[in-house]
Order: sequence, then structure tokens, then C-alpha cells
Amino acid sequence: MAPPAPGALPLLLLLHLTASSKLNTPKVLLPFTRGSRVNFTLEASEGCYRWSSTRPEVASIEPLGPAGCLCSQRALVQARSSQPTRLTTIISAEDTLTGEVLRCDAIVDLIHGIQVVSTTRELYLEDSPLELKIHALDSEGNTFSTLAGLVFDWTVVKDPEADGFSDSHNTLRILKFLESTYIPPSYILEMEKVDKQGDTILVSGIKTGSSKLKARLQESIYKNVQPAEVRLLILENIFLNPTYDIYLLVGTSIQYRVEKLSQGKITEIAMPSEQYELQLQNNILHPKGDPSLPVAKLDQATSTVTALQQGQTNLILVHKSIRMQGVSRLPSSTVCVVAPAYLGFTVHPGDRWVLETGRLYEITVDVYDKSSNKVYLSDNIRITTELSGEHFEVLQSSLNGSYHYVMAVKAGQTTIDAALTSVVDQDGGVHTFPVPVRNQQDVEIYVPILLVPSILMFPWQPKAGVYQYTIQAQGGSGSFSWSSSNQAVATVTVKGVLSTGSDAGVSIIQVFDVRNPLLYGEMKVYVSEPSAMEFTSCQVEAHVGQVLELPLRISGRTSVDRGELVPLSDCSQLELGVELENPGVFSPLEGRLKPTADFCSGVRLKAEFQGYTRLVVVYTHGHVRLSASIAIAAYLPLRAIDPPSVALVTLGSSKDMLFEGGPRPWVQEPSKFFRNVSAEDAESIASSLLELPTPGNSNQHWVRVLCRSLGEQVITLTVGNSPTVTSPFPVVEAAAVKLICALPSRLALIPVYGSPQLALSCPLLQQSKQLVPVSNYHNPVLDLAAYDQQGRKFDNFSSLSIVWESTNKAIARIETELPMELTLKEEGNGQKKMQGLQTVVVDREFGTAAISATATGFQQPHLKAARAQIPHEAVLPGPATVELMLVEDVKVSPTGLSIYNHPDIQAELLIQQGSGYFFINTSVPNIVRVTHEETRGIALVQPLLPGSVTVMIQDLCLAFPAPAEAEIHVSDIQELYVRVVGKVEIGKTVKAYVRVLDDSKKHFLTKYFPVMDLSLKAASHLVSLVRLRSSSVMTDEALCILEAVTWQRVSGEE
Repeated sequence: MAPPAPGALPLLLLLHLTASSKLNTPKVLLPFTRGSRVNFTLEASEGCYRWSSTRPEVASIEPLGPAGCLCSQRALVQARSSQPTRLTTIISAEDTLTGEVLRCDAIVDLIHGIQVVSTTRELYLEDSPLELKIHALDSEGNTFSTLAGLVFDWTVVKDPEADGFSDSHNTLRILKFLESTYIPPSYILEMEKVDKQGDTILVSGIKTGSSKLKARLQESIYKNVQPAEVRLLILENIFLNPTYDIYLLVGTSIQYRVEKLSQGKITEIAMPSEQYELQLQNNILHPKGDPSLPVAKLDQATSTVTALQQGQTNLILVHKSIRMQGVSRLPSSTVCVVAPAYLGFTVHPGDRWVLETGRLYEITVDVYDKSSNKVYLSDNIRITTELSGEHFEVLQSSLNGSYHYVMAVKAGQTTIDAALTSVVDQDGGVHTFPVPVRNQQDVEIYVPILLVPSILMFPWQPKAGVYQYTIQAQGGSGSFSWSSSNQAVATVTVKGVLSTGSDAGVSIIQVFDVRNPLLYGEMKVYVSEPSAMEFTSCQVEAHVGQVLELPLRISGRTSVDRGELVPLSDCSQLELGVELENPGVFSPLEGRLKPTADFCSGVRLKAEFQGYTRLVVVYTHGHVRLSASIAIAAYLPLRAIDPPSVALVTLGSSKDMLFEGGPRPWVQEPSKFFRNVSAEDAESIASSLLELPTPGNSNQHWVRVLCRSLGEQVITLTVGNSPTVTSPFPVVEAAAVKLICALPSRLALIPVYGSPQLALSCPLLQQSKQLVPVSNYHNPVLDLAAYDQQGRKFDNFSSLSIVWESTNKAIARIETELPMELTLKEEGNGQKKMQGLQTVVVDREFGTAAISATATGFQQPHLKAARAQIPHEAVLPGPATVELMLVEDVKVSPTGLSIYNHPDIQAELLIQQGSGYFFINTSVPNIVRVTHEETRGIALVQPLLPGSVTVMIQDLCLAFPAPAEAEIHVSDIQELYVRVVGKVEIGKTVKAYVRVLDDSKKHFLTKYFPVMDLSLKAASHLVSLVRLRSSSVMTDEALCILEAVTWQRVSGEE
């Protein structure tokens, strides 16, 4: 295709603009008048135009628009011709923007004739009025565009053709539009206000008959124009009931009623009537019909038509008056007699077989012929219908079995069975169909659709889609369609996922069952600014290490003014500030609680330290500021300290049990705090809560349990607070231990060994030796313990009566002035168990003695206080015996020693007496290394670094107040000292003495000299030096012989 010419584009644009702007008519034909002005409105489809007329004296043009405006889209054309002849003018409209010109021809001519036009020529009494309108024609038969403003005379005249109606002119009434409910052209209203009639009027019938209406032009110039006439027939509004065509089965009947509309109400005309009569006409037989019989018969007394054979006939309502039969058109009905072909089922409401439990339904069984025409079901047919009694409750049924009023009572699937079986005649005879007409209808019943929740409230956010919520639709068939009444507030997807919009307000969310739209559910969604905030009732206590969840309920109002407060469904996106009065008790955690049906958000805190604090949550957004506060508490978990799990006591003895932790007294209502002790068998024990050893320490709970009878049971301590307003769900914790009340199976007796400072024990305890050494300088203490058959140590055996004996009282004896002392000793697991400490008196003698402890029975005061009784079969254990060997305390020598700091040096410390089981350590580490040689009874000391240290020898199996000690000083060489006479005779010898001093000016022993690499030299050859071997290594100086060779002052050097 060739490219367009350069000027083609403006041309195309002009054509486009021309096509886009149009006038409402190309030509206007206006009537010539002298007494009134006839107007016509020209209107362009778009744009603003300047209007003009080539001959304003024929027809003028005036723009219709705001005053002072130079252009308009509409203009008023008015006939102004003063000559009674046909004249033409051209009306032009120029677009002020594009310059486009639109044209219309305005013609002014004389009216040659008029006529009345209407939609019908029949009027019914009590019916809506009829509008009549005048059309005017010129001499060439052209219709004038408008007659607006022309005055007409409308009159009702006698109809000469209505023979017999003397008052036919009184059957019709002319109405004013002002008196009606209809809207006429505006100029008609203006004319009616001044009692003038225009080209359009309303008429209504007053009574039955025929009437003529005449319209005449009032303009004097048109006095020769023939008036327009129209004849109208006014009839009663009569109809047959039923009004539609009827299909009957042979042997069935239908009763007709003749009714009329009078004064807005339907009334029945009693038949037979003096005016009307029903007739059956135009019988058309079935091809196999009997010509001797009509298709149907009519009972005039009851207006009942009975079908006799297949075919067709017409039931016609006629006037009994022959004169009225020619002018009146009365209703008729067609009656068809057919054979049944099949059954159909309908349900109301809904017309769909997807039903809902709890709703009422009308179930109808319909009969159809082979052409699918519905057969009228008379009362004498018989249809058997089977409805499931499990799924339906039948409230009402018709005589013929075609109608059933039921309630759906159970969800599920069921089937309705129906069969057309027979027709009963008037005499009671039953005419059965050779082959019954049967059909079934499947029905699905569901529970009502329920949207959960029924109300949702979200905080307003300027951004859409901040909050989403999946609505749960329960019931129905499961196939749903969703809708939102206000998309700006909330939208919903096909899967029921709701998203908030950008506007605040309310939206109704509806879900319809796709299989039956009558099954639906709905809910309301509100989007509002938060108006209130509070903590919901929740647990406000947590043990240390536990996370405490505090749910928040934030509410919004359903309307801006005084709407109801509704909790927000989700407020997880709100920025909440968290403040703690005491930050050390709890620490806030990241994240918020997921919304539930009871709250929309919440804070999470971790209990760090026991105590109380107040939590304040603040929400601020613009002018809205909300806050909520709550008191919270952290506590240590309740646990059993002593015993951790099991306590063992003898009959008549007690156990002071220690529990620690648990909820503390609620700070706002301390009086609600409680502690309860319970036992499986309360009769076999006596329990009581003890006062706290440390006042105000509510973390410790002391429980004293006294054994009354042998056996074992669980002791439970429960600690907590009763519910209060500020703590509606208090924490109640329980801790349980087992208490065993038993007889001891054996007693154990051992000396008290070791040093508590060293936390060491005597090896004899592991060796189970019967002969154990003890100090004859200190009174040894024996430890008595009781055990059961499982080897468990008793926590308390104070109710036992113990007798002590010694085999050698001369060296070890038990004195009454020093009775056994019962004390509690803490075991490794924190449990305190009883030990009997008995002091044995010794007299610094040597030898052996056997000490024994025997349980002779129970102390009666204990049993009496406990109200306990000894069982007859009780057997106490035999005596516990230990044989003591009395020895002296350990000694060490020497008690002080200075050694030279050299790796080849070793000093010996002699260890004497004692039990033979020692622990050796030093006061300062890394000065010396000490090695115990048990076979030699010595301790070897090897220097490591210069310094002073105390070597301590602790006897593990003897009890004495202090260890044996030796002070060791390790030093390097500090000074050398040579002692010799100042003069010596030539040829003679003298002795020279050499000493080595440490950093404390003390002398080193000569045994260290070999490793010191010492050498004594003379400064000249006048003397000679010879070293003498020392007779003892324990001396502190070396000896040399000095001989003078010649005379001269000399000096020695090393």
C-alpha cells in the first residue's frame, strides 16, 4: 500500500471529528402559528457550538446554556414566520474548538390535517390510563416535528355507532397529568397549569361501553382543519382463573373461576351469571378418539371441566347478551387432554436438589405428557411418593400425593421415589394405569453454611493487604463462591482468604453454595482504628527459665461514633512498645503471639530471676494512644532438696524435709498464698509445716514428717496461690518425695577420719579393716550409722536405744559424761543424714581395744510422742564393733632445712609414728617437689625454684589438730667466706676454712659443695693449697691445708 500523502492526515482527522459530532435531527418541520410559539430543541452529541440561522424571520435559533456563554451544545429553534406559506431556513452550528460546522434545515408550513395515535383502542376498567397524542401533517402528508405549545380542544362526544348506549359519552374521562403518576413533556405541565390542553392527554374508563373522543386546533387560522376523532372501547377487566392452557388426564377435572379487577382488587364473579356464560367449543379429537364422545364436558353449575378422552377443546367466556357479543372480547382457555409420559420433581425454594437441614421445603411431583407439557394435577389422581423418614420430616401432604411440605432433618444423600398409579372417579371407582409412571429424584442434604468466625475486626492500615485471614466455611456442599460487599474495606479470594483494604468501614462477606445459591452464609468484617487495649485473663507466673505468654485483646468500634467495641481478630502488625518496671526479672523476647479466637496478639517474656515486676504495653499511632499494664512474677521451680527423692527413718523418728522454690505469695494479694502437705496414708504419719529458719525467705519450705507405723508412702507438698482478680489462673506446683519407715538391718561404726579442710578420707574406710589406728594423744570420735536391707543409710534413727561397750577400758573407755551426739551430716546430693558421734576417752597408752554399739530397742518417749507401736515381729540388728589400735601422732625431722637450688640435690625428711597413711602437701606450689617413699618412711624434697616453703604431713587416719611441718628454704649462692690465720711460717702449714652462705646468710651444708663447682686458689706461688676431705657431710664449712713456701703477703681467690 502506498504511503499517505502529506495532507492526508489532517483530512482523516477532520473526517473523524465530523463523524464524531452529530445533531439530533437533520430537518425540522414546524407549524405556522400566530397566537403561540412552537419550539424545538436542537442538540449536538458533543462539543460547544455557535448557532446561526440564515433566515431568522422564518425560524430563530437561541443557544441554551449558562448566561454569558458564547457557545452551547443545545439550542432552541422557534418558528417566527409571518407568512402562511412554506418557508425554509438553514440552521448552522460551528464548533468553537475545531471549526466543524453542523447543519439542519428548519421548515415552517401550514397544518393540513391532524390525527390521534395511541397504543391501543381498548380500555379496561380499573386499569392504568391510556395516553393519546396528536400528530399533524402538512399538505404533502409530512409529519410535523413537534406541536409543543399548540392549544387543542379535547372533548368526549356521543358515539352514533354505539347503538343502545344512551350515555356512551359518559364512559370516558380525560385526566390531567398533574393528577396522575406519569411524567409528560414539560410544556404539557405548563399548559395544564393555565387550564389549557396540548397535543398529549390521558384518558381512563369510567364504565363499560364505547366512546368517541374528538380533538380540534384552537388557532383561528386552522378553523377549517378537520378535527381528529378516535373511538375507544371500555371493557370490564375480566379473566379466567387459571388463565393459561390446561393439560388434563382422562378422568381428571379442573374447576375454573371467572374473576374481575375492581378498585384495585380481584373479585370473583359467581357462576352461572346473568351476564356471562362458559362454553366448550372447537373439539379436536385424538386420531384414535371416539367421535361419539366430546373431548371434555362442562358442568355449568360448578364451572368444572372433566376430561373424557384425549384431544383438545376451548373454554370460552361469552356474553349472554347478543349485542355485547359483537363488541366485547372476553377471555378463553385451551383444554388439552393427554396421556401421562413421565414424572418430574420440583422443590421450592431454590429449585435445586441441594438442600439444607433445618429448612422447610415444598416438594412437588409433576406429571408431563410426551411433549413435556405439565399436566394439571386434580385431587382425584393418585401418586405414591416415598420420602426417607431419616432425612425428612413430612409436615403436610396433599390428597393426590403430588405435594409434600417437609423439613430436612439430617444431612446425607437420599432418593425420592414417586409413581402415578391411578385415577379415582366421582363414584369412588379406581382406574389403575396398566403401567404406572415412575421416576426417582436424587437429593443431597447438607448442614447450613456457617462462617467461622461470624465477625472479624482488623486495625486500619493505610496499605491494603496488611492483614490476611482464612475464613472457615463449614457445612454446605464444599463448592463455594465468595463475595465482599465493600472491596475497599476487604477482599476475599475464591478460597476464602480475606485481605484488608485501604479504607476503614464494614464489609459483609458472603459465601454461596455453587450448587444452590440459596445455601449461603455471611459474616461481617470491620476495619477500624484501635480504641481499647487490655490483657486477657491469663497465667501471670512463670518459673525461672520458662517463657511467659501474655495475650493482648485490642478492640475497635464498629462505627466511628458510638459503635460497639469488638475485639480485633489480628493485630500482629501493630507496633507495640514494651516497658518493664524491673527489667532484671523478665526479659522481652522477639516476636508476638499468633492471633487466636480470644486475642489478637501478645508479648512473650522469659523469666530470668525470681521477683515481681509490672509490664506496660503501649500502642501509639497518630492521635491514638493506648496502654495496658499487668503484674507478673517469676519464681524458682519447686523441688525437693532434702531428701531429693527418698527419706529413710526408724519408727518414732522424724524427718525435716526441705523444699525450695515454687510460686511466691502473690504481690497484690499475699493472703491467697498456701502450702499444703498430703500423704497417701495420713494415719501412718504426722506431718506439719515448720516455721522458716530464715524469716522472710519464702523460697524454702520445711516439712516435718513423723513416722507412726512401718511402711512407705509418698509425701507431696503443694505450693501456690488461690485465684484472684489480678491472677485468675495462678500456678500451683507440687513436689513429691518418698518416706520409708523401716527397721534397720545393720549398724556401722567407723572412726571420724580425715581433715575437713582437705576433703580427704582415710584409706581404711575403703579397706574395711577391723583394726584401725587412733591417736593416743587425742580422744577419737566414732561415727555410728544405721542401714536397711538395701544398704540405704537412715536419715534419722534417734528413736533407737544404743548401748556402748569397750573390751579394754584401761586404754579406751566410754564415759557417761560424754554421751553419743546425734548430728545431721550433709551427703553429696544435699541430703542430710543422721550420724551418732561417740567420743572414746584414751590415756596416752599403747594397745588395742574393741568398741561396740548395740541397738537394744526403741526409746519409749519417742514412741509415746509419735503414738507409734512396735510390731511383734520387729527384729533389731546385731552390734557394730570396731577394734582400735592406739598410736602416737606423726612427727617429722628435721623441722627446718636449707638446700641448694640444684636439680641433683635431694633432701630427706624422716616421717615417724602416726597411722602410716599420710597426705603431704606444700604451703607454696612450685618451690620444691616432695615425694613420699612409704617403704623407707621418708619424704624426698627436690628444689625447683628459690624460695621458702612449708612441707605439711597430714595423717589421714588420726584426728589431731595440726599436721607435722618442716620449713624448707631453697636458695642459690649468695656469699663465699674463707677463714684463715693472717701469718704463717715458711715451711709450716695452717688450716683454711671455707663457708658458702645462702640469701638468708645461712650456711650451706658441705654435702652440697660437690655440685657447686667450688675451687680454692692462691694468688701467687708463695703458698700451696691442699683440700682436706670433711669427715661429715652435715658440716657447714670445707677445710684446706695451706703451706708457706716463701715470704710475701699473699691473698687467696676462688
